Amino acid sequence: MAVVAALAVLSAACVLPGPPPPPPLPPSPGRPAVYTSDFPDPSVLEVDGTFYAYGTGAFFSNLQMLSSTDLTNWTWLGDPLPSLGSWATFGHTWAPDVHRFGSTYVLYYTARDRTSNRQCIGRATATSPTGPFVDGFGAPLVCDPGQGGSIDPSV
Repeated sequence: MAVVAALAVLSAACVLPGPPPPPPLPPSPGRPAVYTSDFPDPSVLEVDGTFYAYGTGAFFSNLQMLSSTDLTNWTWLGDPLPSLGSWATFGHTWAPDVHRFGSTYVLYYTARDRTSNRQCIGRATATSPTGPFVDGFGAPLVCDPGQGGSIDPSV
């Protein structure tokens, strides 16, 4: 636990150019994968002919993001949420869901709440589908610690 806490403090103090893409996974039988690295809990948003996929983080990222114009060839774009909201702790972030509302993009995500130590749903905004998304709200959007927390946002 002390190591995780120390890494969280160090990661909050460092601003890095972003982690490299995750390594490829072994091939699976059947239809070949169009993206062969770890990319759990994906959601996809189409904007002007480009598809943006958002997934649970890997390798010291909060989340991951890919783009494609043909749904076959994907480019890894990095972490769309480089900093969590002040209410959240690093290392327990998953299930992003991004939607466009006018000229604003809202990324909903699950993260560990510092106060309740439960998973809660936050939101971050950006003016571009590639972010960076910023959660400046100071508290989760939805959090029900009495029921064990709130997870997996889906608009």
